[in-house]
Amino acid sequence: MDMRSVKALLVCVIVLASSVVSSADEKRLMWNAKVDLNGDGKPETIRLVKLEAVRFRLHINQDTFEGTLGGKVEGFYIADVNKSDKYREVVVYTPGPSDDDEHVFFWFDGKRIHKMGHLMRWLKFLGNGIVLADDWMGFWTITRKYVLTKDRKLVEVPQEFYYVGVTGKVFKPLTLYRTRQTKQVLATLRVGSNAEIILSDGKGWYLVKSENRLLGWAKEESLLESVSNLPFAD
Repeated sequence: MDMRSVKALLVCVIVLASSVVSSADEKRLMWNAKVDLNGDGKPETIRLVKLEAVRFRLHINQDTFEGTLGGKVEGFYIADVNKSDKYREVVVYTPGPSDDDEHVFFWFDGKRIHKMGHLMRWLKFLGNGIVLADDWMGFWTITRKYVLTKDRKLVEVPQEFYYVGVTGKVFKPLTLYRTRQTKQVLATLRVGSNAEIILSDGKGWYLVKSENRLLGWAKEESLLESVSNLPFAD
């Protein structure tokens, strides 16, 4: 076998290995599994029992934990929140009544089950102890950040502002204020102009950019009464 063939073979092996890793990270719902959760080389016996539509009992070896979700329990999946530690997590899941996904995280120390957190909506695992959760806010998506603490809890890191990034059309004059704390008017957006909503403070105020590149604040009620063509969805 010449060097070119050897290199081609190595590329194929790397691609295959990568695909195996990717598929292992996919969310696959189960009711029973045998997985090493604490890195001791011995697989744990994991079993999830549906007690009622929204209540469940999680069994890991000899320990159990009972809990509830906001929707019908659909099973559990295995996550790896921090790939640099020895643990893997069990996540009990429901899609909820209308894509209102809920995820309850657990870790196992070899003897006991410990609850880590209850996260909502659509999750992205970065693999370094950070989990991002996207949630629909009516016409925009908020991204919340959760970090894995030393005592293995998933804790939200609040942001002062959240990126919005949507544009609508002004159909009723919209007043922008200099700050959220004062009633000093910065500008009034004219009918027919575009209003670019930059960010939210998560408390009902939005930073809006006018066509003249002025930045001012508007309350959510005023925004919804004055701006159309926003991407609303249930």
